[in-house]
Amino acid sequence: MLKIGIYDDDAQMVQSLTRKIDEVWDSEYRVYTWSNVQEMESCLMDDLRGELDVLFLDIQLNDTNGIALARRIAESCPYLKIVYFTGYIEYCQSIFDGKPSGFLLKPVEADRLRSTLERVAEEVEQERTSCLDVQVQKHMLRILTRDIQYLESQKRIVRIVIRAGDVVEVYQKLNVLAEQLPENFLRCHQSFLVNLDYVRRFEGDHFELYSGMEIPVSKQRQKATREGFYRYIEGQL
Repeated sequence: MLKIGIYDDDAQMVQSLTRKIDEVWDSEYRVYTWSNVQEMESCLMDDLRGELDVLFLDIQLNDTNGIALARRIAESCPYLKIVYFTGYIEYCQSIFDGKPSGFLLKPVEADRLRSTLERVAEEVEQERTSCLDVQVQKHMLRILTRDIQYLESQKRIVRIVIRAGDVVEVYQKLNVLAEQLPENFLRCHQSFLVNLDYVRRFEGDHFELYSGMEIPVSKQRQKATREGFYRYIEGQL
């Protein structure tokens, strides 16, 4: 079941988008709606923490900026898909700062809404089943790739840093593990693989994660890393 959230400080817009989703989406789903930003953030941090799959978020809000709000949400919900919608075409160039999973113009067209939901649902299903299998001592451990922030190679050991801050250490080559990981993992350094879903910003010589961690980008890989990161962003739209 796809769990969908809608936030707009215009209650009529929330109702309108809810009706359109009901018209175009035949698969099982549940919709959560908010017109108050404090109520939405509280719900995402408590009752729906880690449960919501996609959030439709207006950019132009009376009490805050939607892109800035998306950045705050991403700090605690890094793999929540966020789809912006707005009536202002000029925002098309600035939404890349918020690392969105889609962009819709008001009034929302049914075909565009349907295709966005189909793509998001496919991504969510892939993330729910994508795993990295590693051997820890004598046991095999299965880690959801969506929970991995980054991998760091230290001589013959690879440190796998998990979303909750836990670390799994395995005796394996980083190249071998990279072959098991999906396209949102980027090799930005000889010793690092980063999950782009956890990236707050790209600074040329390093990535800053939502956790505050900085992942170095080697000089030799800067061009390829920049191109890979922009492909990732463009692929979300």
